[in-house]
Amino acid sequence: MAVLILRNLYRVVFVGVALMTHMDIFDTQILAQNLINGARLTSFPLQR
Repeated sequence: MAVLILRNLYRVVFVGVALMTHMDIFDTQILAQNLINGARLTSFPLQR
């Protein structure tokens, strides 16, 4: 299950980079900040 989630996250990141490149607004700082913030949000399991 975790492998499928990671695959989907990589796909979303790849599509985001492709769109930013296509629109000519690619910025590595924005990409790095979003990856770090996403890692912070997903590093804590949801409590039920």
